[in-house]
Amino acid sequence: MSDKVQCFVAYASEPASRAEPIELAIEAISTGGVVDIAGWKSVSVGGRVIISAICSQIRNCQLFIADVTGLNPNVLFELGYAIALNKRIWLLFDPNIERAKQDFSSFQLLTTVGYSSFSNSHEIVREFYKEEPYKSLDKTIFHDLLGPLESRKARRPTLLHLKPNVDTDAAIRIARRVASCPIPSVIDDPKEVQTQPFSWYVQHVNSAFAVSCQFLSTDYKSWELQNAKQALVAGLAHGLGKPLLMLALDPYVPPIDYRDMLRHHGTAAAAEAIYSDWLLPIIEDYENRKIEAQQYESEERARGELRSIAIGDPIAEFESDEVPDYFVPTNAYNEALRSKHSIFVGRKGTGKTASLYKLSEELRADPRNHICIVKPVDYELEGIMAMLSQQLAVADKGYLIESF
Repeated sequence: MSDKVQCFVAYASEPASRAEPIELAIEAISTGGVVDIAGWKSVSVGGRVIISAICSQIRNCQLFIADVTGLNPNVLFELGYAIALNKRIWLLFDPNIERAKQDFSSFQLLTTVGYSSFSNSHEIVREFYKEEPYKSLDKTIFHDLLGPLESRKARRPTLLHLKPNVDTDAAIRIARRVASCPIPSVIDDPKEVQTQPFSWYVQHVNSAFAVSCQFLSTDYKSWELQNAKQALVAGLAHGLGKPLLMLALDPYVPPIDYRDMLRHHGTAAAAEAIYSDWLLPIIEDYENRKIEAQQYESEERARGELRSIAIGDPIAEFESDEVPDYFVPTNAYNEALRSKHSIFVGRKGTGKTASLYKLSEELRADPRNHICIVKPVDYELEGIMAMLSQQLAVADKGYLIESF
């Protein structure tokens, strides 16, 4: 593979007058040899689903270039997919086309994302070498909107649903089905907020457990702008690997990119049936993960409790009050408890002092016993015995033991 930056260009094939400057620019940049650049027409789709071949090309590129003039749904779906994969994005837009300019302004989602203006292929080439997007591959939209990985706050997994801006019977039924789902839901309703900021969609799709988008029929006013938003968000969800349902009310001829992914319906009942069938395994998966999460939390709590258990200091003298709480009785201890006289003999660390503390606690439980623990700082047994045998006869009995 070449060491050059791999670039992929997405643009509308129709009308040909719009495609021509893009294709001429691709040819000119390719001849320059600075980057490896290819348009979607160069993708080999023989024997493959088109969307799979396109997505594979986007995954392998480092710089994704898209012409958003006219808000082509194929291009927007691919753009959403590339953004989700954290690719460096470079947008092109021809502001000289009045209808395209109006639609782009009304679309709003991409108005906060910078683009390079052009009216011919020469301007595209000039802007490409002027801005040099191939030299700043780390400047990605996804990173800008979500922030560094370590600073992203974990959100509660939700079921994200994008309603159309027309309250059809199908839209109402599915919205009710979403609201009654055991998975917490977020509904993007254009009747409440016409268009959320693009960052809102990126953040909510990123944290979503699953995503569903309803596309309008071509019979409705402003269906193109409405479906353009759905295509962009669906591309985000597909790129992030979210379970995705794309549902369209007939009549609607879907773009070739996601034609095999889209589900069609005529009646509201049919739409609800499709949605319920799609949702059922998602709910099951959600419940299973919830149980696994609860089990994990329970295990973590148990580990925390285990880590907090004190197993005793190696030197029993350092925690004389705590020793009886964790002392394990031994044969020597039980024998001493039953005997009138006992001497513990053993090497350091064999439990002599710990047994002493436990014995004292056990014997103090009987009020008839008075316990006195004598702990010399240091001594030699033979020396003590010699002093006692030599001095006992002449010593003042009241002070001998105290002196020792």
